[in-house]
Amino acid sequence: MKKLLLQLDSSRLASVFDAVVAHDSGVDAIISRAGVTESDVRDLIHGCIFTRGPKDLKNTAVFIGGSDMAAGEKLLAAARNAVFDPFRVSIKLDSNR
Repeated sequence: MKKLLLQLDSSRLASVFDAVVAHDSGVDAIISRAGVTESDVRDLIHGCIFTRGPKDLKNTAVFIGGSDMAAGEKLLAAARNAVFDPFRVSIKLDSNR
């Protein structure tokens, strides 16, 4: 099973820096989405978690970035609300400001 990272960025353009760091860390595939809002998060995450069985989700993670910390915190809250047992993945927030 390949390692997959869903990169959700609140900025107009998804961070290339974050994608390169993820690639260099050993992620096999990165799905980057820019301009993400709270209302987008649930469907994006469900697209990742429902295509893999619960045992394979250990190879799936969500990274939330962007230049606006307040927007990132809203995306994080929406991401936490989108996952549930047994469909849980690692979620990390690293907005810049």
